[in-house]
Amino acid sequence: MKVIDINTWNRKQHFEHFSGLADPSFAVTIPFNVTKAYQVSKETKTSFFTRYLHDCMRAINAIENFKYRIENGGEVVAYDVIHTSPNNFKR
Repeated sequence: MKVIDINTWNRKQHFEHFSGLADPSFAVTIPFNVTKAYQVSKETKTSFFTRYLHDCMRAINAIENFKYRIENGGEVVAYDVIHTSPNNFKR
């Protein structure tokens, strides 16, 4: 984990813009072909959700900008790894 110096950060203007919003977040939607992952899950009788979540987290951790967080009253921090904590409810 490292603290980003906002004054020298190349994303300073983006940070300042989004910091002023009531909900400073965004969403990303992409086409994502899960056919092979679904087939492997069925063949191996493993959870498709777990496989999908694992693949998503691998992709997220491959992109530095997805590993930034705002902490400690506005400090921007870049994490080495982002971990997930999904809710798995049994029916």
